[in-house]
Amino acid sequence: MNNPVKLSLLELESYLGQGRGKPSGKYLRYFCPIHGSDHQRSLSLNPDTGYFKCFACGAWGYLEREKRDWKEQNRKHALQRTTSDRCIEAPNPDLKGLLREFQAALPGSPGEEYLEKRRIPLELAQTYGAGYAAPGKWPNRGRKWKYGHIVFPHTDPAGEVVNLYARAVDTTEEAPKELRHAHLPGTKGIFNAPALSGDAVFICEGVFDALSMIAAGYKDACAVFGVDGLRWEWVTARRVVFCFDHDTAGERWKQQAWDGILRGKKIFYLPKEIYASYKDLSEVWVATGKLDIGEWNDISDNIKTPIQSDNIKTSTQSAEKELIQAIESLLINKPLLGGAIELTEEMKRALRNRGLTSATKGICIAMDESSYKGWKSQRDIDGHYRIYMISDILNAFPEIQQNKRYAETLPEKIKELAVGV
Repeated sequence: MNNPVKLSLLELESYLGQGRGKPSGKYLRYFCPIHGSDHQRSLSLNPDTGYFKCFACGAWGYLEREKRDWKEQNRKHALQRTTSDRCIEAPNPDLKGLLREFQAALPGSPGEEYLEKRRIPLELAQTYGAGYAAPGKWPNRGRKWKYGHIVFPHTDPAGEVVNLYARAVDTTEEAPKELRHAHLPGTKGIFNAPALSGDAVFICEGVFDALSMIAAGYKDACAVFGVDGLRWEWVTARRVVFCFDHDTAGERWKQQAWDGILRGKKIFYLPKEIYASYKDLSEVWVATGKLDIGEWNDISDNIKTPIQSDNIKTSTQSAEKELIQAIESLLINKPLLGGAIELTEEMKRALRNRGLTSATKGICIAMDESSYKGWKSQRDIDGHYRIYMISDILNAFPEIQQNKRYAETLPEKIKELAVGV
């Protein structure tokens, strides 16, 4: 298998309820959810780097968060090994002291002018820890900008400062993209992370998106500093509303949302009508001075609000219907032989909701022990398709037995082919 496979630690540990893997030296061994292993711990994971490989089906890749953490750790080590003036200095051990210095410099500075340009009141920004780093004051030497930076804290759910973020101040001249955003090295947090602990939270990409939401009256808004910055282990809110940018990168909220669904969260998103013709919520706020996303009482019941229930639920239901139709079609057309069904990612998720798993390409249904062995012996099937007996499928999808086209012959098939399996 040449291409890496996307897999989260939650999906890995949830498979067969296996939890933390079995230690094997510095590695952890798991049953592989990619090809449906349930007898041998063929998947090996390096917990330090997040790299995994299954020695049975060849699937490999990196657990997404562990990959990011490993890259950040390597970057930090590389920075510590170099003394070049272009490198980022080690973070100031007194983050709070450094932030207080920036906060004192904000009133009357170009930073305050920039806040006004973004329609954010000075008092509101100060409430959420904003400061101003004059030219040459931001400790990242590789991020020099002649107009200085407006600074905001990374926080944890308790509100403790864990890092600092700087946004280059645009005046009459816009900062180059490569100099626009900066963070100190080390642990990353979330802007206004305490909002993650409320009943509902609005997840934004950037600080000014979150500030725009707060200025519009939605106090439980936070910023995760990019589409991959959300830390689900910090989220205790029951309802999560994704407010990512209305662009290609922002559409990746759907990947994040699936992790939330697996954790039992109610997931919602802002429909495109909220953004009008603008890219993000900050642009909407600057242009119109308002963000009207409707009443915020109970988004699951209030049909007047334009906040729509997450389309992942609808997508999963549609995929489940498609999956059932594919299984029924196979059983009707090949009642004695069975066969393989190639699945989309959405259909694989629908299958997992029924307690079954798919291999890389899909599943194969065997009608008896003989056909099971026959499918197992085929190289194109074994390893690429998870093979199930008909009894396993019918137990997972009892509604198939209600299909009128199939119901007439189903009892006989069960007697002849599935009993005792």
